[in-house]
Amino acid sequence: MSFYKHVVFDLDGTLVDSLPDIGGSINTILEREGHPSHPIADYASWVGWGLKRTLELALPSPEFLESLYPALLEEYMRRPYRDSQVYSGVIELLCSLQNLGVTTTIWTAKNESIAQAVVSALLPQFSGTVVGQREGQPAKPSPELVFEAWGADRSAQKPILMVGDTVTDLKSAQAIEAEFAGALWGYRSRKELESAGSQNNFTTPMHLCRQYFGGTQ
Repeated sequence: MSFYKHVVFDLDGTLVDSLPDIGGSINTILEREGHPSHPIADYASWVGWGLKRTLELALPSPEFLESLYPALLEEYMRRPYRDSQVYSGVIELLCSLQNLGVTTTIWTAKNESIAQAVVSALLPQFSGTVVGQREGQPAKPSPELVFEAWGADRSAQKPILMVGDTVTDLKSAQAIEAEFAGALWGYRSRKELESAGSQNNFTTPMHLCRQYFGGTQ
């Protein structure tokens, strides 16, 4: 049995490469409004704080943000997983955890209903809870929504490992008193994670699985 009783995963850049749909949706809105679009790869450094913040970083001026965000949300909701891909090794990792009896949560800055749709479509093997952003609620890394999902007995989840690819995920791990494992296969570099204090970083999901759960492959 693993030392960890519970694993919390980020979604974008950790379980799923969603840049094609996030960047594609934003580019559609930008082009429609006469603003310059961006190479999809540029969005790798702009995700992690939620869709609205990503749009703000992609815009030539923040003055357009409030008027364009509703249109972006509508566009993204039409195609939240059309071109997204599950990272190699993720399904094997999730199955290994399930076989070990380790429970799981996905905690993302993505709108919760969209996140649930993505997980349902691309990760049907996932049997845990999906916690996303809700309008008017504290944003990640504030732990309020994930604590709400766990209920009154938070201690039942401990000890916890959190897996993510951004500094926001590292801060989220600290907020829920979890050890952090950096997903170097995601959107941020080893240098960025290490500079923020992440000491345990992994090149593939199965690299992480072998280290913490004795998985093979």
